[in-house]
Amino acid sequence: MKQVLIFGLALFLAMNVFSQEGEPFMVKNYGGVKRVKASTAGGNITVEGADVSEATVKLYIRASDYNQKLSEAEIRERLEKDYILKMDVEGDLLVLQAKARNNINWKKGLSISFTVTVPKSTSNDLTTSGGNIVLRGVSGKQDFVTSGGNLVVKDASGTIKGTTSGGNITAERLSDNIELVTSGGNIDAEECKGTIKLVTSGGNLSLEDLNGTITASTSGGNVSGEDLRGEIQTGTSGGNMDLEKIYGSVKAGTSGGSLRVSIEEVGKYVKLNNSGGNVELELPSGKGYDLDIRGSKIHTEALSNYSGSMTEGKLNGKLNGGGIPVTIDNSGRVNLSFHK
Repeated sequence: MKQVLIFGLALFLAMNVFSQEGEPFMVKNYGGVKRVKASTAGGNITVEGADVSEATVKLYIRASDYNQKLSEAEIRERLEKDYILKMDVEGDLLVLQAKARNNINWKKGLSISFTVTVPKSTSNDLTTSGGNIVLRGVSGKQDFVTSGGNLVVKDASGTIKGTTSGGNITAERLSDNIELVTSGGNIDAEECKGTIKLVTSGGNLSLEDLNGTITASTSGGNVSGEDLRGEIQTGTSGGNMDLEKIYGSVKAGTSGGSLRVSIEEVGKYVKLNNSGGNVELELPSGKGYDLDIRGSKIHTEALSNYSGSMTEGKLNGKLNGGGIPVTIDNSGRVNLSFHK
């Protein structure tokens, strides 16, 4: 059964539920929901998956100006005059929308937020221009965008695509196909697996316990990673890079800092480049490597069972009969070491 709720002044006059801070303005349940499309211009969106048969929507409203404390009547008046606030069910799609009718002085505006509890298999399409997005415990297709807030995504699987132009991203326990992008913040990713793409133009990358095909890049920050497995490609144009406990293939580079990589189990290749600092690489001993290393000065322990050329700034040859290609192209010093 289609349920439609379009708010007007008469409806709000009849409502008994009201709070500006901790309690929701109203709560509404909807059955048969498999998809959610939510958008708001000035608030947050939170979607959480649970073992439920119905979707529950909690609506929160306050003044955009935190210093203002509005009465229930003042909020109703602003809603009726300046906003379109809509909650519809169309088949299995729950549509939530809050938008201003015209341009409003922010001091006279409202922050309208949605908190939604849905069945775990619900797909979500979420957009906010001025708030945060939190997504937890769902599977399926997840697409979410904010222009001015943070993204927090936890315990989700499926196709996960999130973008923010001005905030940080936190990703924990995600799987399958993951793409998270920010133009102005940091990315912290932990316990994720699958095809993982992480991009920031202005922040740091912190990567821990990731497994799969991993692409992570930043144009203006540092990269730190630990316990990364699979195929790893990462780079920064303006910071340092420190990768530890790597299990797999690595392609990493920086143009403006130091690069340190410690590998526990080598995959198909190791490719490192640095045009603005030093490189330190630690490899498992006893393996066969094809070494092609260039730098202003190369320092390494005595190489037994090595055949090839070796000068102060170039090392090209086979170690232990050759095998896995290891390439380092560096303008600074290179320190190559081995561990058991």
